[in-house]
Amino acid sequence: MFREKRVQWWLFVLSGVLAGVLAIWLYPRAFPLSGLNLQVSREQAQRLATQFLREMGIHPPRGYRAVTTFKADGTVRAYLEQTLGLREANRLAQREGFAYVWSTRWFRPDSEREYYVDVDPEGRVVFFAQYLPDKEALPDSRQPRQVAE
Repeated sequence: MFREKRVQWWLFVLSGVLAGVLAIWLYPRAFPLSGLNLQVSREQAQRLATQFLREMGIHPPRGYRAVTTFKADGTVRAYLEQTLGLREANRLAQREGFAYVWSTRWFRPDSEREYYVDVDPEGRVVFFAQYLPDKEALPDSRQPRQVAE
């Protein structure tokens, strides 16, 4: 009886060690984001995005809120996994970081005007969008005719 419990105990310990080794070995494959080299923090990304807007001559009016979130492009990841395979897609995503961005959005709840700037993990601006209210986005209906004539 004592010998059976001892064998059960060692089997339990051995299976625990084996599970730990497997978890450490498989974790980077299952969660490639864990190996991503983020060279800029959320605050730095927001500063870079704000600086980009200023360089573009855009200054969000007073009262606008800025929210910065980390996003992964699932479509890009899925495409790479299907074309390159999981291992190579993970390696490429960790090395290049292009499927991941810090996305900063400036908005005001009572306004349709919004600004978006995405910064990659290395601090490069990779996307910009400005959404305008419909009445500002559309040209005067006479303007295209005058240009054409």
